Amino acid sequence: MTRNKMFVLLAGALFFALLMFLSPAKGETMIDVGSAPAPYPEAAVFNQEYEFLGQDACADDGVFFSHDTEEWKAGEQIDVIWLLNTTTKRKFYPQGVYFRVYIDWNHDGDWNDPGEMAINSFKDETKGKYLAMLKGRRVTGFKDSFTVPVHTHEGPFWARAWVSYGYPSPVFGDISTAFGEIEDYNLLEGGEEMVRFKEF
Repeated sequence: MTRNKMFVLLAGALFFALLMFLSPAKGETMIDVGSAPAPYPEAAVFNQEYEFLGQDACADDGVFFSHDTEEWKAGEQIDVIWLLNTTTKRKFYPQGVYFRVYIDWNHDGDWNDPGEMAINSFKDETKGKYLAMLKGRRVTGFKDSFTVPVHTHEGPFWARAWVSYGYPSPVFGDISTAFGEIEDYNLLEGGEEMVRFKEF
């Protein structure tokens, strides 16, 4: 067997092993890359589904704003309510979770610019409000806020929410991490579906 054939066989075997390692394991492991369209960057998260946002680990359904996004004005404080869904096997990781929201204030298709990490918070079990048991899982609500800066309303306008446990989520919204979940929201669309829990 020639060296070239041996190299091809070895490379193929390694690629197959890598696919097996990264493939979902009976619903417990998934790769979350965010749903914002290009030019917004993907960022891989290997989500063990012990903690995720909202009711569905595969949906953008866990973050709500206190005002319709079409009505945001510079200098206004916006409250953000986010729902953390945790397995009953591990009610809450002892080290708590990190929650960050990135907003593309200059509408350039990324979250890498100064001031675009609108929320940077750490929460443990004592800082949330128990809401319900959903399909055998615990749902806890948390509240954060940010102040709207001066910005235009031209071009794409997306937000990325990121929850992670054990280690902080990235400083920017395009860096991959090992834990947590990503949810992306089109802020140009606004709508009442993004405004919930005003009295939380």
